[in-house]
Amino acid sequence: MLVELEIRNLGLVESTRLHWSSGLNVLTGETGVGKSTVIRGLKLLGGSKAMATHVRTGARSARIRGVFRVVSERLLARLTESLVEMGLPTPADGELVIERTIARQGSGQVRINGRRTTVTRLRRVTSRLMDIQGQNEHQELLVPAAQRAAIDRFAGLTDEVAAFQRDLAALRTRRTLLRNLEAAGERRREECEALAVLVAEIDAAEVREGEFEALRAERKLLDRSHEIRASLAESHGALYENEGSVIEVVHRWAKRIDSCREALPECGELVDRLEAARNEVSEVGFRLVSLIEKTEIDPARAEEVMDRIELLRGLLTRYGPFEADVLLRCEEARSRLKTMGRDDEAVERLRKEIPPLEATLRERAGAIEVTRRQSGKRLATEIELDLKGLGMVETQFEVGVHPWAPSADLDDSTATAAGRVELRVSANRGEELKPLAAVASGGELARLLLVLRERLADNEGVPVLVFDEIDANVGGRLGGVLGERLQRIAARHQVLSVTHLAQLASFGRSHFKVTKSVVGNRTVTRIDELTAEDRVRELAEMLSGSSQNDLACQQVREMLETAAESAASPRRGRIPCS
Repeated sequence: MLVELEIRNLGLVESTRLHWSSGLNVLTGETGVGKSTVIRGLKLLGGSKAMATHVRTGARSARIRGVFRVVSERLLARLTESLVEMGLPTPADGELVIERTIARQGSGQVRINGRRTTVTRLRRVTSRLMDIQGQNEHQELLVPAAQRAAIDRFAGLTDEVAAFQRDLAALRTRRTLLRNLEAAGERRREECEALAVLVAEIDAAEVREGEFEALRAERKLLDRSHEIRASLAESHGALYENEGSVIEVVHRWAKRIDSCREALPECGELVDRLEAARNEVSEVGFRLVSLIEKTEIDPARAEEVMDRIELLRGLLTRYGPFEADVLLRCEEARSRLKTMGRDDEAVERLRKEIPPLEATLRERAGAIEVTRRQSGKRLATEIELDLKGLGMVETQFEVGVHPWAPSADLDDSTATAAGRVELRVSANRGEELKPLAAVASGGELARLLLVLRERLADNEGVPVLVFDEIDANVGGRLGGVLGERLQRIAARHQVLSVTHLAQLASFGRSHFKVTKSVVGNRTVTRIDELTAEDRVRELAEMLSGSSQNDLACQQVREMLETAAESAASPRRGRIPCS
């Protein structure tokens, strides 16, 4: 149960600390005094979105602090397990302290048992502790998706539906991938053929880096081979072979100078140098012979070079400009061919994977449908009994369950929810069952909401139930009926209810009044727990518009006596709040 709620600088509330009792706690006050601030504080404590506008004007931050005491051993074990998993301190003596700060500028903070944590983790924890029903949230019951979610919660199918949705997401992914691969199949085949030709062409050419330039140089040599050969032959004759060649002249004059050596010894050095020159000319001559042989024209080689140059020029034009680019393009094409081969393998794999997934989904959807039908019948029976106790004696209630019939692309809500659920009701004898939105009045919706929330909370073991003006659009006579029902619910849960009806408020075990006043040119909201006499005056004012109306005060005392007798009734079988 929620033992204490402290609110600072939230809306019009400057500072308040509320101590809640077990059972039914009611909050009353005129419209606009700030009752919604208490609900907002509880929602923020439950992890709802915080905004800077929530912070009281002039304050830097708002703070909400709640102290919960967990009595149920089962709930305490589940909470402890979750807190340990999240690395948060576990409750000491079953007490859990939750604190949230909302900053006007910058980010706020969340603390559980003194340790800072995230809003997501806060939601996980408080979802086990509180179920808050706001003023307009009963409209959720008119939305098929919300109806389905409510039935699934009652049936305990949350995990099963989540598993179905995971499998469905996997099937969607595979179908989309297969569709894309198949759609690209023709383009892929054409690309595959083109790439195969490319790889075969380059592989057959046996391209080597630098070859094209080498061939161009060889071609230049071949083009001038006659000219070059003639020049080399003429040079060889002049230097070495012809009469009067350079080597012969050098030899002859070396001998003449050598004859002078005896008379002039310095001539010996000159002779040596001429002999060296003669040897160098001789070496050049030998080299010229080998070059002449090299320039001998081979018509077959010339044709081969021309053909090779043309082949490489074509490859370089398409895939170049250099041999390295051609080789890289070939490797890329080879890699792409492997990838496309894997695509083909993926198509075959996906075609094998999809049918078992579809079968699993059908099986899951079938099991979910069976459980929904069974739980829906049980819930319908319980709600009809509950509604009879709330004055809807002739009401028939039905949970319509539609089987899973997904569209081809599996993207409609029926597909994702493993089927459709529709709440149908007939409030009058002889009238056919129709969808809830088509027949339910405000009062009927309020009663349906109440009993449905009660059954869900009982099923899930949520200890604290919060109702914000569940009596909206409901008259005083029905207010008493709702109050008695809330009192009965409060035998199993702690209940916090904001109400405008004295008939409902009279069933509260604790009664808080919300007022608004101006203090020092600032509007301030106060929340006070009422004494017995203050409570009589408040209820009388709610009934008649005046707390001094003796008749109204007498009527209030009778209402309080009736509520006390109802609370003491043995049939209620009071159970301690968890």
